[in-house]
Amino acid sequence: METMYLKNLSYEEKHNLATDVKTPAKILAVLAQDIDPRIREAVAWNENTPVETLVMLAKDGDETRYAVAQANVPEEVLIQLASDDYLKVRCAVASNSNTPPFILATLAKDEDIRVRSAVAENKNTLAEVLAMLAEDESEVVRASVAWNKNTSADILAMLAKDEDDDVRLAVAWNRNTSANVLAMLAKDEDRDVRSKVATNENTSADTLAMLASDKICWVRSDVARNKNTPIEILTVLAQDENWSVREQVALNESTTTELLAVLANDDVYDVRTAVATNGNTSADVLAMLAKDEYIVVRCAVAENENTPKEALVTLSKDNNEWVSERAEEALKERKEKSKTSIER
Repeated sequence: METMYLKNLSYEEKHNLATDVKTPAKILAVLAQDIDPRIREAVAWNENTPVETLVMLAKDGDETRYAVAQANVPEEVLIQLASDDYLKVRCAVASNSNTPPFILATLAKDEDIRVRSAVAENKNTLAEVLAMLAEDESEVVRASVAWNKNTSADILAMLAKDEDDDVRLAVAWNRNTSANVLAMLAKDEDRDVRSKVATNENTSADTLAMLASDKICWVRSDVARNKNTPIEILTVLAQDENWSVREQVALNESTTTELLAVLANDDVYDVRTAVATNGNTSADVLAMLAKDEYIVVRCAVAENENTPKEALVTLSKDNNEWVSERAEEALKERKEKSKTSIER
């Protein structure tokens, strides 16, 4: 009786209830039987819809089944939806993080590359299934295997020789790719592949040194960005002709205080701003940058925890409101922290 009022509600009122995560389960169960398919679909999307209601909706219209296929539903429902005629439903099952390996193994043989690609990206997909998909006729599927964080080093080594640039790029990104394979990809003709090698944490110092002299500036920038890049290489890149490379050196958490002091005198304000944001920048350098002619540099100084109090006091009187407000906020935060420490 308490749900009888639902039939007298307008579409908007019922839709609001169907989408509201606070709507009680018994109300959602009633709305799941509404004559309007849009209301039933909305219920299927609601994260608080009870499992038994989702099981019933798994036999509903295309878009409703699609919503159910993405939810945390029982295994038997996923088995049913894995053979659905509607492509989007099968793709959703293949992408669902709750889909068990044996269902994914079946979907790995689906006729549509979008389904196979979704299986290749799923973290639950077994190694042997990934190995099979690594030899798929579609480069989209092979690339998806290469993007998967669970793909083994052996499979990645095979895909590193793939004729498709996007596949090799994904291999260069993957953190399971070995240093030896990355060294090979560092010589790839595709600059985007080399760029991904430069960002990979497994890339060796020798390979990073080679990429530090790459003809493409953003590859060198990626080397400068890599936290594993040795200081010797960062020192060389700090003198790069391209300012964006020097900026990345200034942003790198591995860059030394001494090198940051050199970059603090860079002609390009973007580089000096990066120095002002680095946690390794010394108080003396920050005090110097607090007098910089550019607002963004002074603002970055005001936000750096290493900035000396004297510099913050000066910045709190800055002619630019943006700078002065941040300096005042920093001084206030330090005062509150100091007070808390004393009380303890």
